Amino acid sequence: MSTDASALDPCGCFEGISPAAPVRNDPGLPALSYRVDTQPGFQARMLQSLPLVRSRPTEPDAPRPLARLLTRESDDPTVALLDAAACVADVLTFYQERIANEGFLRTATERRSVLELARAIGYELKPGVAASVYLAFTVEDAQGAPGICTLAKGMPVQSVPEQGKLPQTFETSGEIVARAEFNALLGDRFTMEGLNVTLLMSHLACADDPSHPLNAKQGAAFAAVRAKMPGIPASLANSAGIFLGDGFTHDLVRPGIALYGGSPVAGESMQPVAYLEGTVMQVRNLQPGETVGYGATWTAERPSRIAILGAGYKDGVPRALSSKAGDGPAQVFIGGKRCPIIGRVSMDMMAVDITGLIPLSITRGTRAEILGGNIPIDEAAGWAGTISYELLTRLGSRYAMHYTGLESDHRA
Repeated sequence: MSTDASALDPCGCFEGISPAAPVRNDPGLPALSYRVDTQPGFQARMLQSLPLVRSRPTEPDAPRPLARLLTRESDDPTVALLDAAACVADVLTFYQERIANEGFLRTATERRSVLELARAIGYELKPGVAASVYLAFTVEDAQGAPGICTLAKGMPVQSVPEQGKLPQTFETSGEIVARAEFNALLGDRFTMEGLNVTLLMSHLACADDPSHPLNAKQGAAFAAVRAKMPGIPASLANSAGIFLGDGFTHDLVRPGIALYGGSPVAGESMQPVAYLEGTVMQVRNLQPGETVGYGATWTAERPSRIAILGAGYKDGVPRALSSKAGDGPAQVFIGGKRCPIIGRVSMDMMAVDITGLIPLSITRGTRAEILGGNIPIDEAAGWAGTISYELLTRLGSRYAMHYTGLESDHRA
């Protein structure tokens, strides 16, 4: 779609003003670009237009009174008004782009959207096959055991979940007949060579609890299978399993949460790796009795100064970090100190009480650490009543991500 610029400016009042960059969306993009500009661009073009605006737009020789306004200082009332207008334009175009993406993208990926669209035409979605797995099991071959086992079609089978995850339930797609003599195939050299097994792998269910008896049981079962498969590399330990000792590490380990600085076992501190920061959008002064956020859940008891951060639950910041967090108060690190989150965490914003910081030390653009070296991910997860795995996996796609080396100060 294109627009005739002359139709928007019939009097030619804004000739010479740099236009906004054209919006272009090539096929195959993961998201739509729909914003014509952001706050700095809006404000810059409005300031450019000041000396060009005529008192009577239809008369080419009409006076241009704003040409005498030479200052561009932010504390000038006219410039401040343009700054405010640019902020409004920034917010409106931000949500315009969000609505466009929700309308054109999310309905194709979010089940709820597809469900409601289907109902609009009288169709009710029915469950289908979401995932499939192969089963591996042995049949009891002790004396007196039947030696044969038939698993009926539709039999529920539950997975052994990763640490911090819930088990998944599957159903057998057909009848399975298993015999005890099949167990012997595991130790048969010719059979194993024909299978071309390159890695023996299993997963610990309770490694985050070193004293759990299932750890020893799984470790022994894995070692017994490995003894029948000599020369094949083996892997059993996840992040927590590494702390169980040499009997669990074998040839390869599979650290997960530990790579991101999360503690896989209570009491074991890890070096922070992932940092999450939010940017201050606005600083406001409150008087006693004034409230913050949806539901007015936080009320100022003294003259207070708050900072509004541009991060919310759309970005993966848990709403449970609101001021009534279970282990709270939840905090961020800003201006060299921890400051509490106040009010409710909303979709795109959150508020922080910075009253205890040096006045004017926090301004628009100041960064606040939400997760990192000063706000450990496991502590933040405790405030939210969840685990560090969930905090990391729910982080949204709107962040600018920076990957740095160990020598960097932080910002991973």
